[in-house]
Amino acid sequence: MDGLSAAASVVALVQISGQIYNLCQTYYSGVKSAREDIRRLRNEVTSLQDVLNGVADLADSPASAKLAVLDLLNQPGGLVQQCRTELAGLITKLVDGQGDGTMKSLGLRALKWPFTKKDVDATVSIVGRQKALFHLALTTDITTLTVAIDQGITQLRLDFAASRVDDQRDKIIKWLSCTDPSFNHLAACKKHQPMTGEWFTKGSIMKEWMETQNSLLWLYGIPRDLMLTIYSGMWEDYLEYWKSAAYYGAFSSTIIEQMKLHCDKPDFALAYFYFDFSDSEKQKLSNLLSSLLAQLCSKAACLPEQMTEWYKKCGHNQHSASVKELSDALSMMMSEFDDQVFLVIDALDEFARIGERGELLTLLEDIHSWSLPKVHLIVTSRPEPDINAVLMPLSKLEAISIQGSQVQSDISLHIRSQLAEDPKLKKWPSEVKEDIEKALSARAGGMFRWVFCQLEALKKCRKRNILLETLDDTYARILSQIDKNDKMEARRALLWLAFSERPLRIEELAEAAVVDPESDPPFSPENRLLNPHGDILEILGSLVTIFVKPAQRGLDDDESDDSDLDGWDYDKYGPGYSDEYEQTEIKLAHFSVKDYLVSTRIQAPKTAIFSATPVEGNSFIARSCLLYIFHYTESCTKYTRFILPVDSDSFPLLLYACRLWYNHAKAVPASNRMSVDLIAFRLLVSNTASIDLLGNGLPFLRFSHMLRPTALNIASQLNLEGVVRMLLEWKADINAAHDSSGATALQIAAEEGHEGVVRLLLEHNANIEAKVRFGATLLFCAATRGQETVV
Repeated sequence: MDGLSAAASVVALVQISGQIYNLCQTYYSGVKSAREDIRRLRNEVTSLQDVLNGVADLADSPASAKLAVLDLLNQPGGLVQQCRTELAGLITKLVDGQGDGTMKSLGLRALKWPFTKKDVDATVSIVGRQKALFHLALTTDITTLTVAIDQGITQLRLDFAASRVDDQRDKIIKWLSCTDPSFNHLAACKKHQPMTGEWFTKGSIMKEWMETQNSLLWLYGIPRDLMLTIYSGMWEDYLEYWKSAAYYGAFSSTIIEQMKLHCDKPDFALAYFYFDFSDSEKQKLSNLLSSLLAQLCSKAACLPEQMTEWYKKCGHNQHSASVKELSDALSMMMSEFDDQVFLVIDALDEFARIGERGELLTLLEDIHSWSLPKVHLIVTSRPEPDINAVLMPLSKLEAISIQGSQVQSDISLHIRSQLAEDPKLKKWPSEVKEDIEKALSARAGGMFRWVFCQLEALKKCRKRNILLETLDDTYARILSQIDKNDKMEARRALLWLAFSERPLRIEELAEAAVVDPESDPPFSPENRLLNPHGDILEILGSLVTIFVKPAQRGLDDDESDDSDLDGWDYDKYGPGYSDEYEQTEIKLAHFSVKDYLVSTRIQAPKTAIFSATPVEGNSFIARSCLLYIFHYTESCTKYTRFILPVDSDSFPLLLYACRLWYNHAKAVPASNRMSVDLIAFRLLVSNTASIDLLGNGLPFLRFSHMLRPTALNIASQLNLEGVVRMLLEWKADINAAHDSSGATALQIAAEEGHEGVVRLLLEHNANIEAKVRFGATLLFCAATRGQETVV
């Protein structure tokens, strides 16, 4: 290629850099949180453009040496080509970050800065090096330039390769990071005192665990069927959970913090996970494996090639890896570390998903059977029979009971801390505080939760004669003392807290507390609490705890979010739930509160109103969600197919209702679901807004956001056989095809393997000969999806 052609290539680079400058200016005006990074990138590209203009001027020089310089710059794989590749990649990402016209027309924030601080650092470095080489072309002779370019191109290629590797690692980690255990860890850290758990972390047991090859240590607490009664000091058969969020979560966090000190080396790795009864995402086996993998990937010096190939095989973000794939990847990843790998898994007993805890225990057996000498695992739980049967014979180390004299010292430490630091308790006379410390320490029986409740009760006392209660007595007293005017709101709120699919924002719970499926109307804005935050906390008292979930954006410049809507976790929360700002969330103070609510022990006259079974709780929430959606569709004057932020402000429960109603509905057996099915049917036939919200609110549905499915299509895919029957009796068009593939309700049900729905549709003469896109038959579609029973 001659020098003049090279000059044209350089002029093209000048034009591309000008486009980048204009795009950066747009971002600078619209994305305030990233202005410093935008400014740095914009200025570096502008500086490069100035140098490129000087290089382009070489074309006006008749000197053959200068034309040779241009030719050298433009050789295959040379500086011009490298620069074009980098700048073209920048433009692509900057344009993609602007979103599309649809989002803008809906009033959604479409502009999103597409780079992390680390991305900008790397890009500025690469552009700066390219600029220096171009500048050298203006100031030096051909021989010197040739040597410099050879060296520079080599370094640029290394930088590009390293950048691609880092980018790939970041994508893999982000793909795996579906849940974040750090929230549980930080909350637990706040609850423990400085010397909590030192009997373990500084003792011989932990040392032996760390030094034993392929070690597994089980820490367990007081058995579920036994507790120390407080009145007489005698043992009674009395159902009580051993585990306390105020201690056992703190105990795991103490171990984790101690292990961080040992793992501050490149070849050491620590990964942990907290099972959490209040968050369904932290009760999934796949999320446990994904989280452990993500933490190990972030710690590894480099990822093995097999890990990258596995990520590609799984289709990047388009395929959810199976438990088997995740398990194999975990084994591969742990074997890559040259030194020790430590795993901590807290609260196995809070993994209570029906039929799946056996899979969890099998996974622990598998991890141990891999016989990786440098892997060390600690698990905590209460000694449930199924857990005991697997872990006792599995571990080479003796299981440790977290009770007795060692734990008693931690309890005493906690009591002394509260008596010294609580604004009310610390004002009491010294002799009274001494009596309290002695009484609580002597009768705690290893139960932090009981101690916590007693201290909460003491804060309300005005006399010295204090009656110590059992934990159930404490809960019964708290419930019976709720004002009679607040009892129904309290009951509804507790049902939501006991059975919700994820932690609730406090404004969501306050709204949910005034939705009553048994009333007419079920919801009225006039019934809302006057002070939602303060009122709901006052009503529920020490039965609940709140925590502030930090903003996800702005805390770490290295973190990015590629969700469909900027800052919104669509899959978990639905469109419109923003992680960009702090969220105040509320949950039951302890697992034992839920245990009491669903037990037979709550059936006393004063507390029976608060009792509920899981079926009753899920049915109640499903009906509440559907009726809340119905109120929204009937009352909103301006409707769009997306839930806008203004809607979630006016209807705080709408996002939860649209996204998670079906989770609660499917938790109710079909024989008990008639009331839910009736409301779902009523919604689906009421108006198009309801169809959109019930269909588009569920991201796993196959329907395109740009097309409106039929009510029968939605009910068939969700396997709501009762609703399908009602729609057919209502004379719904059984062969209508309105989703993106032209599929009918029969094809959808067949592909999903919903035998009952398929049989029902066939009984009503659904067209079995219908063909969909590419001429495929229903039998072919069902067979290719592996639905043998339907075929």
